[in-house]
Amino acid sequence: MRLRMGSLLWLLLAGCGFVGFVMLAGRVHQPGFTAQDFAITQQFHQDTGGGLETILIVLGEFGRSILVFIVLELVVWLGLRRQWREIVALLAVACGAFALNEVARHALAAPRIPLHAPFVPIRDTGFPSGHAMMATVLYGLLLWAAFPRIPRELRLVAAVSTVGLVLLVCYTRMFFGDHYLSDVLGG
Repeated sequence: MRLRMGSLLWLLLAGCGFVGFVMLAGRVHQPGFTAQDFAITQQFHQDTGGGLETILIVLGEFGRSILVFIVLELVVWLGLRRQWREIVALLAVACGAFALNEVARHALAAPRIPLHAPFVPIRDTGFPSGHAMMATVLYGLLLWAAFPRIPRELRLVAAVSTVGLVLLVCYTRMFFGDHYLSDVLGG
């Protein structure tokens, strides 16, 4: 019964995320919403230079290149342990999340935030944020897979740390002016 309750909790969390995504997706093209979204996002955006930017660049990579290396390391580790089902599941979730993000971006075609210099090429749409989505899905998957093996007294710490890392990745997308708040929430 305990496993079923845990699985139900994870499914409920995923369901709430899906409902929130659908609600945001329905609003990204509404007049007035983009203006509000832009005003809120400007509060997060800074272009000051210095040490904080360097730290945030590294943290932002936890939603892209560092995440890729973590997945590759897990594939190698699982392969050495001959856990083929887990490799297939990990790659299916990672590829599925990436494909879902691409489909959603092209279907919704929400604009990127106009904070970049005119010479910076922006090749794709903004909603949902790929960094935010991949960080949420893959770090969430890692937490879910590790959760039964984490001692009870450390589970809250693990969950809060995972959520904190995902929130930091999301913050970097707004800090650098790459995404609206709605983009990272959608991710």
